[in-house]
Amino acid sequence: GEELINAFIELGKNEGDYNGADQFAVSRVQTLLDYNTRSGTAHSYLRPILNRTNLVISLESLATKILISDHVATGIEFWKNGTKYTASAEKEVILSAGVINSPQLLMLSGIGPKDELDKHGIDTIADLPVGQNFVDQVYFQGIFYRTNHTFYNNTFMEDLDLWFQNKRPYTDFDTYQLITFYNFNENATNTSDIEVLIAGPPNNGPSIGKSYTNTNYSQAFDVLNTYSDISIDLILLLPKSIGNVRLASADPRDFPLIDPNLFSDPEDLETMYKAIEFLQNLENTTAFDRLGIEPIILDLPDCDADFEKQSKDWWICSLQYLSIASLHGIGTTRMGNESQNSVVSSTLKVHGIKSLRVVDCGIMPHQVSGHPSTPAMMVGEKAADLIKNEYFP
Repeated sequence: GEELINAFIELGKNEGDYNGADQFAVSRVQTLLDYNTRSGTAHSYLRPILNRTNLVISLESLATKILISDHVATGIEFWKNGTKYTASAEKEVILSAGVINSPQLLMLSGIGPKDELDKHGIDTIADLPVGQNFVDQVYFQGIFYRTNHTFYNNTFMEDLDLWFQNKRPYTDFDTYQLITFYNFNENATNTSDIEVLIAGPPNNGPSIGKSYTNTNYSQAFDVLNTYSDISIDLILLLPKSIGNVRLASADPRDFPLIDPNLFSDPEDLETMYKAIEFLQNLENTTAFDRLGIEPIILDLPDCDADFEKQSKDWWICSLQYLSIASLHGIGTTRMGNESQNSVVSSTLKVHGIKSLRVVDCGIMPHQVSGHPSTPAMMVGEKAADLIKNEYFP
């Protein structure tokens, strides 16, 4: 990890804390861990309060409809073990099903674009742009290098013993060695538009291909060595491309139709190519030389047939074939003042419906220059304050 950090220092970076004063510093990756256990929201928020008498968690339950009477949310309908139940709300219904399922449940309940609801025979209660303005960050893992070192060539039991001691590799977040950020478009706010992660063994191997359904591309990763190879992974943080989430049918059991519409704005491809072009300068650093690093150029049939390897057109082609959604979506129930272009108000209340709030990343009107996991927690914290101040001033 230290030599990789040195390589970025050679390109002008300072080592520091990317969650501190300078996001553009190069740093080791910070993760949510409680010793050797992932400390997500369930671990940190829910499990410590499971014994509360005013909290009921119903597992294996599917919410199918928000109950609304005279434009007031009164409860929800849900199914469990083949039986339909209703839960009534004394004060409010709070919807926190996420950027995909919150818009699905709203539309199933009659809140959404009238044209969309009409297609499925759902009466419109509130005509709002639910499911629109879906923006997801883009993840690209297609830049690989081979070192002359061997890492983590252990048995499973040896790695498990290291985990008990809170040591790598199982305590790593996807075995990422470092992280840094860049602003390649020099946007006016000087915020980062590209996140760079360097991943190391044992995650870089043929198993990466399992993310792709096209055999030609899943096989492209067979050349990778699990114990020696690193990758430079890119995340496009502020994409201009906008997608949507729509209903597949009026049946809540049918998965919604998700269209992230990646790269529909060509500027997104240009931004990612700028990052690739710049990061190739790492190959000329003395730190890379000390690690004995050599590039691994994947064989990509559709790109190789039409373009010279590593030319701009070839990289643009590889971006289109190998990029995947980061699962960092926002915007499908976006916050705003006007019902024409937003779903909830600044207090997270659904326009035109009383006693109904949405509390998840769907309310975010714009992407953040980082991962939305912490902002999601802060949306929850802010919502808790809003609710307490309203009912218990």
